[in-house]
Amino acid sequence: MRLSALCKLIAGSALTALLALAGPPAQAQTKPKVSFVYVGPIGDHGWSYQHHQGLQAIKKEFGDKIDTNYVENVPEGPDAERVIDQLAASGSSIIFTTSFGFMNPPSRWRRATPT
Repeated sequence: MRLSALCKLIAGSALTALLALAGPPAQAQTKPKVSFVYVGPIGDHGWSYQHHQGLQAIKKEFGDKIDTNYVENVPEGPDAERVIDQLAASGSSIIFTTSFGFMNPPSRWRRATPT
């Protein structure tokens, strides 16, 4: 998959998720907060950079209707868990974890997910 296609896929996925979160206008009390966790620096012009381009596309599409945040250079493992927990605690509605090493959540995350 080309990197520009990846960027469009990320933006499209985020758009779909944000529209689902927003619901009818009467229910939208607070702005959704979208956060990204990058395994490397955004200036590397690689994987993290392309995900950041997706974040920029989200910001362009939604403007001040959403809040965005990102954390770069997050190593896989306990540091990633700490960062993701902090983003969730600070009100992130959607957290994109952009590395395969962020994929397997600890068992306590699985317990918190409704069945």
